Amino acid sequence: MAAATKASGHDDDNNTDSQYKQMENNMLESFNQMMQNTTHPSEVAKTILQAVMTDNPDFRYVVGKDADMLLEARKNMSDVEFRDLIKKQIGIVITNAQEFLSFNCPNYAKVAINFYLHQNYRDDYVKVSTETRFYFPDQTILKNFARYWLLIHIFSAFSRRMWLRAIKYRTENVTLEQ
Repeated sequence: MAAATKASGHDDDNNTDSQYKQMENNMLESFNQMMQNTTHPSEVAKTILQAVMTDNPDFRYVVGKDADMLLEARKNMSDVEFRDLIKKQIGIVITNAQEFLSFNCPNYAKVAINFYLHQNYRDDYVKVSTETRFYFPDQTILKNFARYWLLIHIFSAFSRRMWLRAIKYRTENVTLEQ
């Protein structure tokens, strides 16, 4: 997965026709729509408490109508259709490696997330790991991003663990048709 993200606290690009300005507007609109369907934090806290206190926790807990709607939509879509839906909702315009490499807009950082599969053929398992790389075109963007990262790095690590657990669960519980 690759993304470009605005790293400054101000907007030097006042060109409303810019594809990056449009991407920013799309993301803001999506965020505002999500906020209208948001679940009260106390409901999330209750669900977390339930998950922590149970002797036999579920693999996934769904909280809120937005999560219900998204998971329901996912049931009726292929992986590609679901990916395209998410891209459309968050306004991602970078769709391939060449677009990512050629992206060069002031005040944006580039982020690439990779998943690696490592298999030792003497063992009967595959190790999955992730790696994130950042590119900062200048020191100001690096400094601004560092403050942002300080706030979200714990959530990023948590998200990665959840991704890896989901991969592990799905591969260990897959039924192969013969």
